[in-house]
Amino acid sequence: MAKSKNVKMVLTGIVGLVIGGAIIYGAHLGNKQAAAGHDIATSDDGLIPIRTVSQTACGSTPWVVTDQLGFFKKEGLKVVYTGDTQPNQIIPSVLNGNNDVASSHPNGLAVAIAGGAKIKGVVKGGIDPKPEQDPKLRHMFWYINPNVTPTIHSFADLNSLPGRLKFSVTTNNSCSDFLANNIADSLDAGLGVSGGVGYYYFTTDFIEKNPEIVQKFARAMVKGQRWANEHPEEARKMTEDWIKVPVNATHYYAADSEISEDLVVPWIEDLENAGVIPKGKVKVADLVNLVQK
Repeated sequence: MAKSKNVKMVLTGIVGLVIGGAIIYGAHLGNKQAAAGHDIATSDDGLIPIRTVSQTACGSTPWVVTDQLGFFKKEGLKVVYTGDTQPNQIIPSVLNGNNDVASSHPNGLAVAIAGGAKIKGVVKGGIDPKPEQDPKLRHMFWYINPNVTPTIHSFADLNSLPGRLKFSVTTNNSCSDFLANNIADSLDAGLGVSGGVGYYYFTTDFIEKNPEIVQKFARAMVKGQRWANEHPEEARKMTEDWIKVPVNATHYYAADSEISEDLVVPWIEDLENAGVIPKGKVKVADLVNLVQK
């Protein structure tokens, strides 16, 4: 348990540094949604356009698979990629209406919502596998360079090193191979499958005005993610060809559209305990759409 607690505290600290600024932009942009809830017009090809940032990263597999295998089209949708966007500008791009949908872990959504951003997750993206499944499928790994610190094999071993910054973190689907020793993974955080959960989110205004489109999107994504899980090598190659960068593996993805409070509560509590967001500021119903049709 001590190991799990240490991993969780480290993770929360990183989260606080990386997305703390979301409170500022969330408060600034949270009510500027005139364009974000716009009426969606069918294109000349009869498909409804859904706008998102250009999916050119290693974790773009669900978008690539769902798009290229025609799961969006079967739902009457088509994806419009609007261009590369800096990570800290993705939520603002959804809030101001430049994009309709993007994805984030619960901590990113919670911090932005605490700051006033009116966004909500509607369907799961990545998720950690169950403990009995292949460890290679786990969402995140903490690692060290074995050439520099060959005696480090666990978090406990880090206590023998001076200084505070002692390791780095990566996913298993990195766009390049490198020599590293994993000393922990997302299962060690003690959050179970929720340790790797992410959500595709829209503005609350978009969800209210276009519930059928949101449902179509959710169904298409689940089909694509299920296919990616069942065909990991094909999904890897599709992603590699799409982003034109070598990809070693794919993530593990949610294969159902169920929204469970149990997956979200630990993320909110960790942020509260670390003082990143005020206690009670963000509830599960604020962060994800619990009303599934």
